Amino acid sequence: SASANMVIQSIVPDEKRGRIVSFYAASFLGVMPLGALAAGSLAGTIGAPATATVFGVCCVLLGTVLGAKLRSNRSP
Repeated sequence: SASANMVIQSIVPDEKRGRIVSFYAASFLGVMPLGALAAGSLAGTIGAPATATVFGVCCVLLGTVLGAKLRSNRSP
């Protein structure tokens, strides 16, 4: 979340930064309960260790995609 916040603040123009960051915070906090519900449901089905593994792999994959997009968005 810190990386996403940093990226948002660095690419948004100064005059719109407050509005965009507040929208990001509201959407981040609004989606968190849905992720907790999904994690709880999955843990009830496949167990907590497997759920942590699945979510960890998803985080690594999304981090890799974000890193690739950040490198491609940088101007040479």
